[in-house]
Amino acid sequence: MEIPDFKNKLKEVSNFLSSELSKIRSGRATPALVEDILVDYFGAKTPIKGLAGISSLDARTLVIEPWDKNAVESIAKAIAGAGIGSQPIVNGNAIRVALSQLTEERRKELIKIVSQKMEEAKIRARRLRDEAVKDIQQEKSEDIKFRKKEEIEKTMKENNQVLDELKNKKEKELMS
Repeated sequence: MEIPDFKNKLKEVSNFLSSELSKIRSGRATPALVEDILVDYFGAKTPIKGLAGISSLDARTLVIEPWDKNAVESIAKAIAGAGIGSQPIVNGNAIRVALSQLTEERRKELIKIVSQKMEEAKIRARRLRDEAVKDIQQEKSEDIKFRKKEEIEKTMKENNQVLDELKNKKEKELMS
């Protein structure tokens, strides 16, 4: 694996963490909380974002407007079973999800989940590093091996800083 490929794959790891953290509920209602919830729609598992428009009405309320009005009940059922801590309210052809205030206990649980996602991302990054170092062993020149290993370690350190920043930002968001 070449260094630019390694850097791109590490960027994918930080994008993965960012995506996973956006799905964790903080104090604000964001479409990311529900958009990937799978709905049983005519026998196929489909994410909500493929069935409806999702918007934030205010800081605590999401509105989901299905394009097919027959999907309203299926979407509401999927949200109810997703464990986001709120029950959907069917309002005609739309679904409202009013998010309650997070308790201190729930905030601590969410911080544990953030830590788990962070660990997943770090494990992915370490696997990529190990794979890159293994590929470097194919080089004939010791100088090239040394320089490439240094570059990999430097890139890993930068990536870990990015991951730490993402984690700290989410934890701060959860505690406020």
